[in-house]
Amino acid sequence: MYRRRIRASRVTFIVALTVLALAVPAAVLAKKHFNRPTHIEINTFTITDSNDVPTVVSPGATVTHCASVIERTIEADGTVVRTIEDKNHKIIWTVNGARENVQVLAWTNTKKKKRHYFQGLRTTVPEGLADGVWALKVTQGGKKISGPASLTIAEDSAC
Repeated sequence: MYRRRIRASRVTFIVALTVLALAVPAAVLAKKHFNRPTHIEINTFTITDSNDVPTVVSPGATVTHCASVIERTIEADGTVVRTIEDKNHKIIWTVNGARENVQVLAWTNTKKKKRHYFQGLRTTVPEGLADGVWALKVTQGGKKISGPASLTIAEDSAC
C-alpha cells in the first residue's frame, strides 16, 4: 500500500511537471505574438504611363515600355498588421540602389489586425520615372518592417 502511494505521488508529480512544461512556453509564445513589430507585405505594384494606362505586376517583375511612353507613377499595394497610432515610419523609394524619395509618416490608428496598405510615388519631371530596379523599403525605429518589394522598369528595344 505504501508503494502505491509513492507511485501515485510520482504520477501526480510527472503530470504536474508536464502541464507546467507545456503551459510556460505557450504563455511566452502568446506574449511574443502580441509584442511582434509592425509588418508590411507588398502584393502588387501598379505603374501608370503618360497615356494613363496602368500596368499591375507582382514584386520582382519587369515592366517594359516604348521610348515614346513615359512612366509617371508607381504605386505599391499590400497589407499591414500591428500598427501603433502616432508611431513614425519611414518610406524609402530607391532606384538602382540610390535613394529617390524618402517620406516620414505616422500611423493614424492602432490596429492588430491585417488591413490594406497603399503607398505611391508620382513624378512630374518630363523624363518620367527612371529605368532601373525600383525598390520600396519601410522602416520603423530603424528596423525594416516591409517584405521584399522591388520591380524593374526597362525600355523595350522592339518598339
